[in-house]
Amino acid sequence: MGECKVADEKLITFDDESCQQALRKIADAFKTEFEVIGKTVHLRKVERTGSPALPLSYGKDKGLKPGVSRNNFDDTKIINRLYIKGSERNINSATYGNGTLLLPKNRTVMYSGVQYVTDAHGTYIEKKHITGARIESSIDLTHIYPSRVGTVSEVIIEDASKHFYDIKDSSIPQSLNYADYLIPGGEKMTLVFQTGNLAGIEFGVTYNHDERRFKLVPKEENGLTYPTAPDLPSVGDKYAIFGIYVPGTYTSSASERLLNEAVKALHEGNTPQYSISAELDEVYAVRNWTEIEDKIQLGQLTSFTDEQFCPNAVLLRMTSIKEFVNRHKQPKIQFSNKIQGRTFGDELAKMKTDLHDGAYSEVLKNNARLKDVFLMKNAPDVANSHIEFKNGITTNEAIADDVTIVSKMHSPQFNSGLLGEGFMLQKNAIGNWDLELDNLVVRKNMDVFRLTIQEIKSVGGQLLLSPASMQTTKVEETTTCYRCYFNNDGGNISNPFEVGDQAICQQFNGSGQKRYWRLVTAVGADYIELSKTDKDGLGIPAKDDEIVQLGHRSNPTRQNAILISSYGVPKIEQYKGINSYSTAGKLVTRISPEGNLFRAVNFVVETADGSSYLKLENGQLNIAGNVTMTADSPAFLQIASVQDSKILQAKNDAKCKIFKQA
Repeated sequence: MGECKVADEKLITFDDESCQQALRKIADAFKTEFEVIGKTVHLRKVERTGSPALPLSYGKDKGLKPGVSRNNFDDTKIINRLYIKGSERNINSATYGNGTLLLPKNRTVMYSGVQYVTDAHGTYIEKKHITGARIESSIDLTHIYPSRVGTVSEVIIEDASKHFYDIKDSSIPQSLNYADYLIPGGEKMTLVFQTGNLAGIEFGVTYNHDERRFKLVPKEENGLTYPTAPDLPSVGDKYAIFGIYVPGTYTSSASERLLNEAVKALHEGNTPQYSISAELDEVYAVRNWTEIEDKIQLGQLTSFTDEQFCPNAVLLRMTSIKEFVNRHKQPKIQFSNKIQGRTFGDELAKMKTDLHDGAYSEVLKNNARLKDVFLMKNAPDVANSHIEFKNGITTNEAIADDVTIVSKMHSPQFNSGLLGEGFMLQKNAIGNWDLELDNLVVRKNMDVFRLTIQEIKSVGGQLLLSPASMQTTKVEETTTCYRCYFNNDGGNISNPFEVGDQAICQQFNGSGQKRYWRLVTAVGADYIELSKTDKDGLGIPAKDDEIVQLGHRSNPTRQNAILISSYGVPKIEQYKGINSYSTAGKLVTRISPEGNLFRAVNFVVETADGSSYLKLENGQLNIAGNVTMTADSPAFLQIASVQDSKILQAKNDAKCKIFKQA
């Protein structure tokens, strides 16, 4: 362990965290930073003070390129008075004169060149010379309290089977007899281990001052009785005593520590916290690299000036350095006057710990970065992106009453039109709502202001092109089928249907819609027989039905169809492989103003002379001709196969870069 910030001890819990996350958690608890040099960990602000500050600003030969940006860490007002909430622990209000720890009264302190003063009652600290309005805030510093952290010098095992252990501390001064400082009224003295296997566990104790000996009262916690192997006290363990009044010297020492924390917090709150992002000018860097190379490192102090952000020079640290392999003398640097906080991963780890400790919704409520990513499940919240519930969603009746659809709701797979699949409820281009689905059942009254009927016809309406179609002239019902006759012109027109075909009919007769899709079980010169049981839809064949072949059970050459529709959004669709009463997954081509679809082994688009083309053949994409990229295009284009390591140039309005296949 290397250099460490001087501060009061704190108990920090860890749960399945990496070494880096643990270090960041410790640094965050003590409001500082950490640095690892070799195998040594330093827990303090990372700052290089051994060399002069590097002067940098925007301008010719001044070090920084154009594009300097500033990011404020906190938009709250700058404060100049800070009220303190002190701890009640180990405070004797009768002798101390107050129930909580106070600041030293009427004290003037100098911090980073600024004078601060405490008030006559020790309740707040403020900037000595305040200009303008007084802006107040408060801080909870109850983690600072009068205490003496002792060290175990001996462990005595009274009876391990009964968890009876005593500890001694030979360094306790003669003047500090803990038994003389018990709080009247029944509060008991307790001992909390600060380090070792029992760190964080609080024990009831009795104290023998002549022997400097504490007798630990066994404690039940998490289903175990402590102390118990391997969680036992050891020589060298640190501990602190609570539930007592400590002598005044310890209270004065705690008050000084309280002042140190308060003045640091006020100074930070009185100073705007921000970061500056800038890129080192390559020309400047090349000319001065020998002098500045050793100063391009984290923690290096920089004397920064900028006409817009910092007219007067301010000292900022380099808190982030991003170096590029192909231009190592042109790093992107972030400067800041703020202690660097946790990474996003560290915040997740802290959230996990807080949830374990019972913080729950407060974790997301008080953390803006996490709230932008995670949804709260025990309070109202808003999702700003698409959410998919793979295993469904269940709501109670109250919530279901409040479901609002802003734009559309649809099934996982949706294809509009006669041969479509799924369902869609959506607001159309003119603000009306459209609902498309397979079947609609209305148990009672249905009011329709306007009804538009789309029938399936071999010609007219939506045009369905398939191997066969017919119009029935007569229908005979048998026990197993419906025999549907058509006009074969005295035998001059052959029957286009085959056994195994699927025959579909969908039409409107003025009082209701009829739809059926049935298997062709037999064919004759002027008729086909449709199965009564192998079917989809409840419609019954009748005279004048328009029947169209759509799919075949086994013959691939009769499983194709083309649908042409001009109703709603015009489109031309091709289907392949229809072998059941569903077209799901059978759509291979769609041409429509709302989007085109092509599923094929080969796909070719070329000019009349064949000089320019885009060809997808056997999984290989080939392009010939000029490729023009607009200002909205990416800055460069990567193509997986560039034959013979040819150079590909991708042009952008602002940049032109050359890339060569590795």
